[in-house]
Amino acid sequence: MVLAQVFFATMNVFTRLGAEHLPWSEIAATRFLIGALVAVGFAWYRGSSLRITDRPNTWRRSLFGTLAAVCTFYALSSSRIAVGDAATLVATAPIFVALLSGPLLGERVGRHVALAIALG
Repeated sequence: MVLAQVFFATMNVFTRLGAEHLPWSEIAATRFLIGALVAVGFAWYRGSSLRITDRPNTWRRSLFGTLAAVCTFYALSSSRIAVGDAATLVATAPIFVALLSGPLLGERVGRHVALAIALG
């Protein structure tokens, strides 16, 4: 977990640095492409299928995930908000996922999750 956070922090800083020379949309597209290549590589290595079994929820997840990622790269590239503030806003994503998973995905949200949302 610590290593993952180091990588995300590094990505945030390099996104800001890259935004001085490239449009934020190009930086985001590159990140999406690298993520897709890594996923395909791991699936190939493990012999796993990337076949979609739940199309409606996959479309919702893709739509909201892409929207969130685009907003994240826009915020990280903007000189109007500090990198630390943008990273803090991104860190609230799990709270919103838990909050909206019941109404949007029909998933059961238990008392422990509700308590965690309230504390967050």
